[in-house]
Amino acid sequence: MHRIDTPTAQKDKFGQGKNGFTNGDPATGRRATDLNSDMWDAVQEEVCTVIEAAGIPLSKGEHTQLHAAIGRLIYEQVKTRLEKNQNGADIPNKPLFLQNVGLVDVLFKGDGRFLAGTFVSDAIDRTSIGARAATGCQFMRAHQAPDAPDQVSFWQIITLSEVVSPTTVVDVLAVSGNNVLFGHGTGTGITSWRQVAMLEGGRLYGGYFCTKYAWRYPGYGWGWHWWDG
Repeated sequence: MHRIDTPTAQKDKFGQGKNGFTNGDPATGRRATDLNSDMWDAVQEEVCTVIEAAGIPLSKGEHTQLHAAIGRLIYEQVKTRLEKNQNGADIPNKPLFLQNVGLVDVLFKGDGRFLAGTFVSDAIDRTSIGARAATGCQFMRAHQAPDAPDQVSFWQIITLSEVVSPTTVVDVLAVSGNNVLFGHGTGTGITSWRQVAMLEGGRLYGGYFCTKYAWRYPGYGWGWHWWDG
């Protein structure tokens, strides 16, 4: 496309280098702007290109084709975009979207619960707890992981410390049924486990069972006091 550039064009009518048209002025002898084929070819092809790009055949008797073409082209673009008022509900492939933004393993949410579950796959279950913690994983399930408390139980793991590298200290809490254990290690693996005694029915060290507890420390005031039974 170009602006009129014939010798009779009105120079700089719309600004520096932006020529326009004039009707001329017989009183001053100024001629009206002459048109040439270059100008009209440019106008024709600019308009026809838009109409044809919208897939609309040119029709000599129709004078609304440019309007229809612009509307169709806009619609074709809009329908490939997300609508703001949908708030993400119209994302066509939500799992792929989460993968692309790095949110696949961040959280598994369930109705009425913070986590619906921590299971990802059997292969992930068998991955080192410490190594998974080193990736920033805070909630996980472990089964037959090399550094799990045992190779039989399914363990729900909570990472207690912030882990940023394989050399970072890792502290975790592991729960399976009535068993609660505290684990310590690094981002390369958990190296030690200690059992946390339950308040009711948990086995303490020494083979005793705790069935009652109170906040009393004889002779010194209140504190922990245990009975075995």
